[in-house]
Amino acid sequence: MPSGRTKANLDSNEKRASLLAMPDFGKVRQVPSRPNPFIDFHPDIRDPRHRILWSFMGKGFKDEAEAQLVRNRINARALEVGLEEAVNQFRSARSRADLLSNVIENFLNDAPSMGSLRHGGEPYSLRTLDHYRALLHRAQPYFEGMTMMQFFKTVELLRFKGWFRHPVRPEDAPPEPGEYGRGLKTDNEMANCFAALRVVVNYHRLTHPDFSVNWPSIPTKTTIAKRARKERRSRTGKREASLSLPQVVRAIEEIDENRQPIFWTMFFTQCRITEARAVLGMDYIFEDQPGDDRLKRGRIFIERSADSRGARAKIQNTTKTGVDGSYLLPEFVRTLIADHCSHARFDPSLPLFRNPHCLAKGNLWTDDALRDTWKPVLGRLGLPPAPVYKSMKSTQISALRNAGLAVDDIVEQCRWASRDMMERYDSEQDRRRDRVVNLLASLVDDAKS
Repeated sequence: MPSGRTKANLDSNEKRASLLAMPDFGKVRQVPSRPNPFIDFHPDIRDPRHRILWSFMGKGFKDEAEAQLVRNRINARALEVGLEEAVNQFRSARSRADLLSNVIENFLNDAPSMGSLRHGGEPYSLRTLDHYRALLHRAQPYFEGMTMMQFFKTVELLRFKGWFRHPVRPEDAPPEPGEYGRGLKTDNEMANCFAALRVVVNYHRLTHPDFSVNWPSIPTKTTIAKRARKERRSRTGKREASLSLPQVVRAIEEIDENRQPIFWTMFFTQCRITEARAVLGMDYIFEDQPGDDRLKRGRIFIERSADSRGARAKIQNTTKTGVDGSYLLPEFVRTLIADHCSHARFDPSLPLFRNPHCLAKGNLWTDDALRDTWKPVLGRLGLPPAPVYKSMKSTQISALRNAGLAVDDIVEQCRWASRDMMERYDSEQDRRRDRVVNLLASLVDDAKS
């Protein structure tokens, strides 16, 4: 277990007694809602977050006499470091221990004597410790006065990331605020700093089992913007646009031909995006593939899913719901696959659908790449912006219901567990209800006449 401790973590009666003894600052107060007295330094300290001292060395004051003794001690210390710093030094042990700067200091003190938290307990090398120390000390100014809980939030991590990357303010820079910060020394210093902070979080969990905050994903402005748009939609109740079947067909035909196979596959199978991205060469039977029943040629098997949205997602041998399905694709889709997915003939372990973009290097399609292919097409055709998944699923389901296909057949096609999912994906149900109401209204008019 870590052995290093800060003064704030020491809670011995001897130290507590030795610090109780001197002059006077602030005012000892007691209110009916709290069992223990406290020291209020108003108006000497204006910031309400810093002005009140509730406890000493982690324990509430027993009575006003003990609070008075602590005031005296703070008064003597304030002559050396200033009042606000003196008060901070006497704050509760728990709040001081949670300061990120204190946790980092404890980690750097304890790291030489404890095993690596990432590599099975082997000791840290001196080089690694020096590297962690340099990175954390460079980041230290940002952490002053900040607790672990305050820092490990997505928005705060984004601000820290910007501060660490922005250049240092030049001496001749104007006094107006600007985007200045620490300034990167190397291209990978930001990633290394986050790696060091992850180690600090793991260390803090050893000494604080109740600290259950997980390390959030390193945020970007894009992820923050996406989250904000999603929250706005949920607040306003705004529904996303729906496309008709002819509009979806026009949009897919507008896409470059070498990108169409994955979109037509989602269109005809109603598979999820993660399932379409994860189809391998072995999951599709090519027209001229020897040794197979001719009736199976052109059939695609949906039985895998990607575990993330990125290009390096791992392929899992199960669908999202655990229900597999196979579909015989139309002739023109088979031709597209034969023309643009021939790599999977020679190596069936490769993804059947690979992103053809020159920078994708043959990796899986990503969710972003599918969206970035789909969205501009809708703009060129003057169609409302509709999500890829909704266009490949809800539109077809509504069209099939309007065409009179039985609900059970649609449930089987989509591999749903129950008919309840129809309520979610059938975007035409309101219009069908309207038609029923109009029909009833005409029947009422006939009855009245």
